[in-house]
Amino acid sequence: QNHLFRPSGVSIYLTNACTKGCLHCVTRAISTPSKKELGITDWKMILQKLRKEGVITLTITGGEPLLKEGLFDLLSFADALKFSCSLLTDYDGLEKKHLNLLRHLKYFSGIQVSLDGAQAKTHDFLRGPGSFSRAIKRLILLKNSGVPYTISTTVHKKNIAELKDISKIYHQFGATSLYLNPLAPFGRGENIKEYVLSDQELRELAQTYVHLIQSEGINPGNEYWQMIASETELDASFHPLKETPDAISLGTFNVAINAFGICYLDSKMTALNMLPLGNILKTEFSEILN
Repeated sequence: QNHLFRPSGVSIYLTNACTKGCLHCVTRAISTPSKKELGITDWKMILQKLRKEGVITLTITGGEPLLKEGLFDLLSFADALKFSCSLLTDYDGLEKKHLNLLRHLKYFSGIQVSLDGAQAKTHDFLRGPGSFSRAIKRLILLKNSGVPYTISTTVHKKNIAELKDISKIYHQFGATSLYLNPLAPFGRGENIKEYVLSDQELRELAQTYVHLIQSEGINPGNEYWQMIASETELDASFHPLKETPDAISLGTFNVAINAFGICYLDSKMTALNMLPLGNILKTEFSEILN
């Protein structure tokens, strides 16, 4: 009786379109969306199915979800269904009008934006020249906006030494939480495998994360890390990130749906087009999960 028979959350890859070409993009986002991508009407039908099956949280991502026409109509629809909804975006065109719309959603849980280095050299390595300055402009816009937001850092060999400086930026711009995520060799990340953290670096990352929570007042936005950080000392064997860059989720708490309505166990499976579980527009969600 202490396990889930339905995932509580779903990640929706709303579009494959993005104006950027990040080196590590799991979905291999492209500049022009496919004409076969689902429209907002289709997504509303899908949300109704998910709500009926007991899903309570949605993560809206892409590509770049803010490029999807009708996004805010969909977010309002999700809010009416009482979904706790978060939005993953690095849109350079983010404006106050977008934040005003999000602030008035009753159940909206926040935005996640990327910061992959404490300086331009490291952040721009993954995201292209000029990306760091544009990321800082987003943080300035988000500070005191009334919209909670998470800074997400993809950690690799070139930026692992900057985590404390990234935490300072987190405090400077009033982010709600800081999420540290090891680089995974999936999607376009296959081309930069040499920057994936070694086993020892993964152990170091976990230890550093806990230290930042304990000593620097970082909020990880995750109960697991909060629980670990509440312990005064870590066991020498503490290594929760072991083999995680290659790990695949079982879909117990979260499944992924791509821009065409096809369900997968997680984002990595989505990138590989591995084990598609079925199209939610054509098949009931319960049948897909079973």
